[in-house]
Amino acid sequence: MISPAGSRCLGTIGGCLFAALLAASAHARAAEPPSPDLSVFEPGVQTALGEGQAQFSQQLASAADDRARASAWGRLGMLYQAHHLQGAAERCYLEASELDRDDFRWQYYLGYGLQEQGRYEAAEARYDTALKIDETDLLARLRRGQVRLAQLELAGAEEDFEAVRKAQPANAAALAGLGQVALRARRFEDGIRFLEAALRADPRADRLRYPLGIAYRETGQDARARANLDAYGKTEPVVADPLLADMARMTRSSQLYLEQGYAASRAGRIDAAVESFRKAVEFNPEDVAALVSLGQGLSLLGQDAEAMEQFERALALDPDHPVAHYRRGTLYEGDGDDRAAASDYQAALKVDPGYTQARVRLADALMRLGRYPEAADAYGRVEVPGEQRALFLYREGLAYLADGRCGEAITALESARAIKKDSGEVFQALARAWSTCPEVSLEQRRESVELATALFRARPDEAHAETLAIASAGVGDWQRAVDIQTRLVEQYRARSDPLLEWQTGRLQAFLEKRPADSAWPPGHRIYRPEPVGAGPQQPVGR
Repeated sequence: MISPAGSRCLGTIGGCLFAALLAASAHARAAEPPSPDLSVFEPGVQTALGEGQAQFSQQLASAADDRARASAWGRLGMLYQAHHLQGAAERCYLEASELDRDDFRWQYYLGYGLQEQGRYEAAEARYDTALKIDETDLLARLRRGQVRLAQLELAGAEEDFEAVRKAQPANAAALAGLGQVALRARRFEDGIRFLEAALRADPRADRLRYPLGIAYRETGQDARARANLDAYGKTEPVVADPLLADMARMTRSSQLYLEQGYAASRAGRIDAAVESFRKAVEFNPEDVAALVSLGQGLSLLGQDAEAMEQFERALALDPDHPVAHYRRGTLYEGDGDDRAAASDYQAALKVDPGYTQARVRLADALMRLGRYPEAADAYGRVEVPGEQRALFLYREGLAYLADGRCGEAITALESARAIKKDSGEVFQALARAWSTCPEVSLEQRRESVELATALFRARPDEAHAETLAIASAGVGDWQRAVDIQTRLVEQYRARSDPLLEWQTGRLQAFLEKRPADSAWPPGHRIYRPEPVGAGPQQPVGR
């Protein structure tokens, strides 16, 4: 027989069970997806996130079981993570992982998102769970090794990296991880061995040069240490990650594709960089940085016509964009249109006076155009450190020589010589200037003979023979000057050189005991620096 109290207890238990079921049902219905403020995003991202949220609602409404519901939540999390909405992505992945505890993906994405935020302990726990679902997954082992290393759990990190290395001996990221563990443990020889192996597996991973340089320094190998530290860059070892690739393909952010393009460019993968820049432009056609980056990448691939289109589009949106002007100028320069190139370089400098590359290119273009006073001024304004300054002082001196301004030419060339005391081209220009300019001291003319003699002994070619003849005439050594110049004239005549007439005139001057009146003939190639055009293959950027 059941007492009234027992009846109340049973009634309470039944009521509690029913209430619990109602509460669970209410919780399931109350789970709402994160709704970040979309107004702060670029139009392409707003559209993608809006469409993704609508698709999530449809998938959730039609889901037949928890696995389908988990997939809807997980896909929405991937969309958020692809656009760097880590908090919103985490909430979605948590919901997905509760609904389907056997799906590796949601634990892995959770771990990676936490790792990106520097929440290494929480990330390690998620990778642990992922590996319980699939203990053979090497990417989860690699990632767990990375977060363990970040927490200085060296034994666990080494175990994970070694497991990956055994399965994939050429896995650069695992080798790099083993190298970092060895360095932390002060096993520098092991660190060198693993880091060198990582660089052989992925030679573009120049971020490894820094720890490698430290390891060499710790073992007393200073030359190798300096070489590696000087080569240090920003490119990490490539990790082929299909899950992250699936997630990244969901992005509609031009900025994300820009960042991917810059990383690919730094790694020397220009084709991949251009593909990323194209996507950036596709998702935001008015992104000037994306247009300029795409143009630069195309120019590095030799696709100059399409590159020019991108720079024109960028300048239509932002007429004062300095990099767009500079890059378009390099294309004009490559086509031999120095006038248009100079105009673009000047436009870039008007907006950004500290744009050193534009100033150097402007000076060279002005030299080729024969606008020597402007070229000299441009070279004089180039601001570079140390010995690099000598080159532009030298070119400034040439511009002054071409313009007939000997005093300023000698000042610039003497300054170049003071910075770089072993430059043959500076010695040659200075020797010719001292020998041909008026109001030069006898001591300077004698020094020009010493310089010219040293140059000729080091390399007895025509240019240095000319310099020695000019210097000899400058000190009144007429016979030596005539002898050298006679041989030069014979060589010029033998090959029908266009400068034969000028060389013959100089020989006549020496026969008449008159010094040379100019360092080089007007329009000589030394006054026309070679156009660089779009330049060598280098990372996209300024």
